[in-house]
Amino acid sequence: MNDDTLDLHDYLMLGLNWWWLLVLGVAAGAGMALACNFVQAASTPAAPQYRASATMVVAEPGWVANYAEMAVSDTVLSGAIRDLGLAATPEQLASQVFTIVVRVNSGPGSESRLLRIEATAPNPQQAANVANAVAKNLKAHVDVLQGTLRAAAEEKLAVKLEALRNSAELLPSNPAMKAEFMDRATIEMLRALDEDIVSQLTIIEVARPPAELLPAPRPVNKGNVALGMVVGAIFAVASVVALEHWRKPVRSAGHLERNLQLLNLGTVTIRGMGKGPYGNQRPEAAQLFQSEQRMERTATAVGLAARAAEARVLAVLGLDSAGKDVGVLSVALASVLAKGSQDVVLVDANLRQPTLHGCLGLKNEIGLTTTLTNATMCVSDVLQGTSTPRLKVLTAGPLVEDPLDLLRSPRMAGVMEELKNSAGLVLVNVPPDSESADALVVADYSDAVVVAAREGRTRIALVQDGLDALSRTKAKVLGFILVRQGFSMVPSLARGA
Repeated sequence: MNDDTLDLHDYLMLGLNWWWLLVLGVAAGAGMALACNFVQAASTPAAPQYRASATMVVAEPGWVANYAEMAVSDTVLSGAIRDLGLAATPEQLASQVFTIVVRVNSGPGSESRLLRIEATAPNPQQAANVANAVAKNLKAHVDVLQGTLRAAAEEKLAVKLEALRNSAELLPSNPAMKAEFMDRATIEMLRALDEDIVSQLTIIEVARPPAELLPAPRPVNKGNVALGMVVGAIFAVASVVALEHWRKPVRSAGHLERNLQLLNLGTVTIRGMGKGPYGNQRPEAAQLFQSEQRMERTATAVGLAARAAEARVLAVLGLDSAGKDVGVLSVALASVLAKGSQDVVLVDANLRQPTLHGCLGLKNEIGLTTTLTNATMCVSDVLQGTSTPRLKVLTAGPLVEDPLDLLRSPRMAGVMEELKNSAGLVLVNVPPDSESADALVVADYSDAVVVAAREGRTRIALVQDGLDALSRTKAKVLGFILVRQGFSMVPSLARGA
């Protein structure tokens, strides 16, 4: 497969790197569509609209929702159209009629409901006429319904009363008892009759022609907004493609090998982090990578390349956004290499933003700056042990005002010589940015340099600039490690400080 071909991981990384541009494009497209919609609405004003309302009272609260639906039914609206002589269909009139349920507390323990019939029209008188016609036809429809239901209920009651009289004849011959029985039964049946009949509906306020116009509506065309969002997304994607083509970032290990003829020492995938460069926990170095086997292969390749170049002091330099990963990468490389037959010392030479002590959970009261400012202090006195027996660490030490002057001091050469004599391999965490003076000074004290580049972030031109800057030092560039960004979180593994 061609090294420039993008796979799923590449597309995911592009989305993560440029999500803000994609969101901006979609938002801009939607905003442009809304702006065009409002401009169009302003240039073609809608016909003036008036709103009038008639109010009705419903005796039983449980019926108000039914009446609200009934008001916009075809039966009621057809009656209003017939009364007003309108040239409209019930569906067309329904777009002008609205119902609003209003709750009114009329006293302790009592409750009534108001039903408001609202109608809109270009003419104030027409709006009032439509509201009154709908209210009138709704009441008429309810009255007809009441009459039909009452007739059916009365017929049912007559049958029940006849059956009740026959039952009363079977009671003992006591006229007073029979009369009381019939009265109670009749009352219960009449109460059931009232419950079966629809609630009374009364018009209490007729609609009058309104004096004020309704505010001009600003309808939003959802189709145009959706189209604008799609166009914005397409524009954002095209912008990402253009920017990526201009930036020319490292796409793969083969991409970097082919363009700069560098030795590929391995590709590692670092896990997603929490807050800060190493998250809230201090995980084991190997746990920071999704594949421990790949990390071990990469470290082995680095060790073999250093041995072939007879390099005892090896600097690890991160370019661009890979700079913040160099600390954890250096820890992982040193941990794996120390499992072999030689002692390894890991040095944090990033004196401006030291990170190794935080990653490993070590103290940083003394370190490299301490030995550089105190000529009587031996390096062995400030080395700290780790859980890996053959691995020791020289932290950066307390911050100083001018790290560059300290790194350039004659004492630095002596410290590096002591470190070389104390272990088979010295791994140095170099300050990020290959063109910075700090990085070049540290690289000049090293025998070889391993360059770390972030896939999809570090530009090919930046790698080339870094190699040009390193060519002015005595260190030999062994090769590169490609760092990929993973998507899983760091497990909560920590060691005490």
